[in-house]
Amino acid sequence: MGVIKGSASLSTNLQPLSRDDYTGKRWKLAPNFAHGKERESLYTLYECYENIKRSRGELDDTDRVVLVLKALSKNLALRQEVEGLLHEVYVDGNVE
Repeated sequence: MGVIKGSASLSTNLQPLSRDDYTGKRWKLAPNFAHGKERESLYTLYECYENIKRSRGELDDTDRVVLVLKALSKNLALRQEVEGLLHEVYVDGNVE
């Protein structure tokens, strides 16, 4: 999930990698899962995770970060205020 969702950027409107993008990436991107069959299985598992999460109305850490970034990109005044107050933000995925 870290590679699939973690590859989202402003240039892709913060969308995760598509199946084709993920399975077509060079092996160095995810060296533990270098083979196409493994990547296909992992992407299917990722899709199952997203579907279950969505059906429960849940968000994960990456979803929260994406929502904040999208809100900041749509509201220039809010973005300038936040940038004036914060220099960087650390998101800890291990908080329970």
